[in-house]
Amino acid sequence: MKEHYEAVLKDMESQEARLEAQLAKIRAARPAILALMDDAAPKPLQVPSLFAPPKYAAMGPKEAVLELLSEVDRPIDSSDIEIKLRQGSVKTNSNDFPGVVKSTLANLKRDGIVERVEEGWRLKIRRRPIESSPPWESTASQRPS
Repeated sequence: MKEHYEAVLKDMESQEARLEAQLAKIRAARPAILALMDDAAPKPLQVPSLFAPPKYAAMGPKEAVLELLSEVDRPIDSSDIEIKLRQGSVKTNSNDFPGVVKSTLANLKRDGIVERVEEGWRLKIRRRPIESSPPWESTASQRPS
């Protein structure tokens, strides 16, 4: 009788080893199947930039010129400024957009905020870190009383 139990036990151990081998194959295949599922999943829709709000749409000419000049690392010509601002949808009621840009630059130059150099226009004073006010805003309200 003992031999019968030993034979059954040996058969069960053999089946267990075979099942463990199959289980190991299944466990090894699972990450690959999950990766394939992720690749097959629909990707989120990428909205083209032309549907994004224009960069300068909420700004007037002065704010947009200052923003643009603070973003570039070299002087920029007034015609290039005009193109960038048009692309960014600057608000103005004027039909003479080049004139608006030129007069805005002239006013900012008069106020000592921008300067004309051989290569184009640039900020005379770079913007301060975000925690302080920009150089074109009045600092009179920040002075101690």
